[in-house]
Amino acid sequence: MPRVLAEARSPVDMCLVEYDRSRGEDIFLSYVWDRREGPPTHRTGDGAPYMELIGSAPGRYTQHPFGLRLGTWLIREDLRAAELEDALRNRDMAVRERRSDEDTDVLDRTIQELSGVSAHDAVFRNRMPHHALLGQQGCGDLTMNYWNVACVQGPMASSAGSEPVLVALRDEPLEWRTYSCLVKWKACGASNGSLTIEQVQFRHPSQTRDANEIAWVRYRGRALPRARSIEFAVSNQQVIREGRLVPVGALCHQFGDIRHLIEMPNLNIARALHAGEAARPGGGFLPRLFFSRPQYDPVWFGEKAFLDDEGRNFLRAALGGPVLVGFPPGPDEALLRGGLVSAGYREISDPLAVLRPGEWRFIRQSQSVTQVEIYFRRNTYGWTMIGLSQDRTKLFCLATKGVPGRTGYRLEEAAELLRGAGAWDALLIDEGADTFHSLWDGNEWRDLVKRDRSRMRAVFLFATGGKERGPTSGPETGESIKETLK
Repeated sequence: MPRVLAEARSPVDMCLVEYDRSRGEDIFLSYVWDRREGPPTHRTGDGAPYMELIGSAPGRYTQHPFGLRLGTWLIREDLRAAELEDALRNRDMAVRERRSDEDTDVLDRTIQELSGVSAHDAVFRNRMPHHALLGQQGCGDLTMNYWNVACVQGPMASSAGSEPVLVALRDEPLEWRTYSCLVKWKACGASNGSLTIEQVQFRHPSQTRDANEIAWVRYRGRALPRARSIEFAVSNQQVIREGRLVPVGALCHQFGDIRHLIEMPNLNIARALHAGEAARPGGGFLPRLFFSRPQYDPVWFGEKAFLDDEGRNFLRAALGGPVLVGFPPGPDEALLRGGLVSAGYREISDPLAVLRPGEWRFIRQSQSVTQVEIYFRRNTYGWTMIGLSQDRTKLFCLATKGVPGRTGYRLEEAAELLRGAGAWDALLIDEGADTFHSLWDGNEWRDLVKRDRSRMRAVFLFATGGKERGPTSGPETGESIKETLK
């Protein structure tokens, strides 16, 4: 059975679990086959994130929490009834409160599909009947966010055949990127295939002569096609490399949601931002006018500036010191000051004082131009990470919750927990509400870190068994792959 190396409820829920591959404890990747090309979550910084509404006419989008999960499998079969009950409750509330037709349409479609939607654990048991499940952990970035790609082959692939399958957003710029990937090499005989963390380049099947060219693994400066030798390769940010933490500035360009790294003040809270702000007709302070339209959702100060900088150099600067940020269209100085102060940022009046994290001041650039000089604080967030021991026999899984801006772990602090447990190389896998880790105790599932969602596009499953597998053709273990790459 897996070892629980650490479990805590303070300052936030956290667990560290070790799976020993020398004892036959194995890892598998499950993904929603129909969502292997997305659609992705879009972030612009001038409003709430949104996604193309699945199964709708072109040009229809959704920000509804249930809408973002349409067409997505349940994490486990035993969650179906509770998810249906939650959808029905939200549907009744939407009708009572006379919400938009989009809300009721999304909820009606959710209720309809929940009777027949698959579950990751049920698909695994059907495809891998000789294995016994041990645990689950989220992998929710896959097919939801850019910089997240996978190549999958074997029983858990959508084709369930011998050909590798690419899992990537339709417009992911594969040809320009190299990805850090957790690679599970194909098994050899009765043993599990080895695990490594590699640099991998991917190609769309339409741009290859052979399915083996979907995934190219770098070895000694060369990229060689190895898709047929891989059971799965799944990418994300590498937070530990050869026993050392990777500096956040070296991987920040791979983040789509800047809130994971930077604590940006919300300028659109529901209460008054300053004494002179008048309530709206009927009471309340929402919506406020931002970016030329009324907005009810959070508006994060600086987010649009970060996202508009494609090279992420502005983000790199903000991670190490104060930066200048222009006023977003809409707020005046009083409202902007109120938002910054409400978020716990401290105004400094001295124009020459060296700002420290969490401090800001107005900078007059001319008679008509004022900017904010601000030293953003680093954010605490929920994280899941997967690491390998130096000999690659131990698999370390970290899951932790976090309350942004209040309590939990920063990225490097969470990675240090994993490194302290013995991880030599590790990837960040997921963030935010998708973080969880569950163990099967022989009778029921136990959530070491509780789920906030019941449906996800991708999860890792941990299992034991399958000794009856026969040999497969070609080079199959990580070690034999290394030999063929020489």
